Amino acid sequence: MELVVVMFKTTYECNARCSYCHMYKYADKRYMSLDVVDKTLQRLEEYVKKEFLQKDKKVMIKYIWHGGEPLLMGDDFYKDVKKLIKKYEVLSKKVVSFHTMQTNFTLFHKHDYSEVVDLLNGNFGVSYDPFTNAKKLSLSAKAYKENFLKSMQKLKKLNARASLIYVVTKENVKKSKEFYYFVKNLGFESVEMDPVYGSDDSMTQEEFGEFLCDIWDLWRKDNYSVNFLVLKSWRYNIKGLRQSVGSHYGKGCIKNVFTIKPNGDILGCGKQEDKPFGNIYKDSFLDIEPKKREIVDSRLRYLLSSDDECKGCKWWSLCYGECPFSTKESDIYTKTKAKWCKSYKMLFSYIETIENSVEVV
Repeated sequence: MELVVVMFKTTYECNARCSYCHMYKYADKRYMSLDVVDKTLQRLEEYVKKEFLQKDKKVMIKYIWHGGEPLLMGDDFYKDVKKLIKKYEVLSKKVVSFHTMQTNFTLFHKHDYSEVVDLLNGNFGVSYDPFTNAKKLSLSAKAYKENFLKSMQKLKKLNARASLIYVVTKENVKKSKEFYYFVKNLGFESVEMDPVYGSDDSMTQEEFGEFLCDIWDLWRKDNYSVNFLVLKSWRYNIKGLRQSVGSHYGKGCIKNVFTIKPNGDILGCGKQEDKPFGNIYKDSFLDIEPKKREIVDSRLRYLLSSDDECKGCKWWSLCYGECPFSTKESDIYTKTKAKWCKSYKMLFSYIETIENSVEVV
């Protein structure tokens, strides 16, 4: 089954101002209109019909509601979104789809978000760092943590779920043990760990590599009880060095991914703010997708043929040159220099040493 991802950057406004956030320079008061959502769904239906259904291919659509802070849109906005989707028979009846949201989650306990819960089928994606004061809310660090945990309590009462994205920075990279038991005890549906992106940070590759190896060791000794998505993929694939399907590491990258800004601009990955491929009011997904595919493929060809570290790398099939946007200097069109290359090599070597001595199940 083919996967199509549509990410709605509903707003760049946010009630948090994370010290590491790369979105500062894009922050404004603009909110996405329902007309932008409607036009996006029209483009999506056209794309799904011609690219998949007319070719007898099965497809799953993943909608991601993002920001800024998407809960600032209010519950009525998502109620109207559900109505819009029902307008499009292909999207509402003929394909499999699901919704998720990436939120700092500090607002959830304060308001009625029943329409949001229904749209997401109770499956939230949250970001949280309990160890630093990286999120600059109008509240104190203590109040920020209290708001997050109150929202988690409300979610539990609703029998809903939360998956965590944890940003690793200089401020928390030495807290691997505290982090591991925090996520285990709070019972997140799944956990992803991303190194800081898009802002100056003094964390070294060795520090991040040691963090990953520490987490791996804790996880292994705990019988792999926490659902670390990308670690599970790497563990499964390490022996035969098969293609990793975890997180944003992999040669698929921006293929079949469309990110929509509040003004209707179309991006590939949500991090690719500076280079839109077009706008939903002028351009179809069918025209844009081949351009995106060529960008990804040309980058992969370059990395494999140049004298860059990727050429001949033992771990190529697990990371494909890392996230193209992991540094400000990244140029997805040609020779992205992976910022965390040494970190991942440290982890992959450690995994290989451990997992080759035991049976992988």
